Amino acid sequence: MSGPDFAAPDWRDRSSYAYLHAADRSSFAWEWLRRSPEYRAAAVTPPSSPAQFGLCRFEDPALSAGESCPIWRSDYDPSVLSAVTRPAREGEAFNVTALRRWTVVQIDAEGEHWRIGHDLRSIRLDIIQGTLRDGPVQLEYRIGGLADAIPAVLTLRRFLALACARRWPAKLFPREVRATRWIATLRVYDAVVAGASQREIAIRLFGEAVVGPRWRTTAPSYRLRVQRLVAGARAMANGGWRTFLDSPPARLRERYG
Repeated sequence: MSGPDFAAPDWRDRSSYAYLHAADRSSFAWEWLRRSPEYRAAAVTPPSSPAQFGLCRFEDPALSAGESCPIWRSDYDPSVLSAVTRPAREGEAFNVTALRRWTVVQIDAEGEHWRIGHDLRSIRLDIIQGTLRDGPVQLEYRIGGLADAIPAVLTLRRFLALACARRWPAKLFPREVRATRWIATLRVYDAVVAGASQREIAIRLFGEAVVGPRWRTTAPSYRLRVQRLVAGARAMANGGWRTFLDSPPARLRERYG
């Protein structure tokens, strides 16, 4: 594993986290995983397996979500779309080289694990039989039961839009409505690791004038908000980050639930 170890952004600087407003759920999962001491140790200690962290390959923890290309396993991320390849037929051919500026692949005994990513958003495609590397093919998609179908169908819609238009389907990647809170939780975690007190965190998040010198009595609501953020941050660090991958987005649960 090349590159320096993970170094947290300056939690006191709000702008250090601003890029995450455009991130998808898998990007937030990566931001939490790269903060894990267990992951950072395993990433540089052979023969550790990336599968125990939900990855097809180790990714450098020094790289932020905007710089990295984590390839999540399908048993962690139900949005992974599985497919097999067949000889191309006229009008049905897909050639991955048309998307090469967006793609990375990891190949192992389970098949080809493709990640198609752009601007903190990504699509995951597993080729479980055949290959995309030898030119145009016909794709046959494998989608499971009711629960698994919800995130996989969204991935299929995104993939088809991209494959047909050769443009990133931005309309199919709306901004996450809870990104602001997710960013605050991540920032609070970095603050706690850096040794900041809860009052220091409150001042940075809400302003010193609001918090005041005796915030336990004059600003109890802000104290409670910080306590909740700290509790949420600890839960995320203790494995809660997996919910970014294993739960379909709220808008999909509402539509089909």
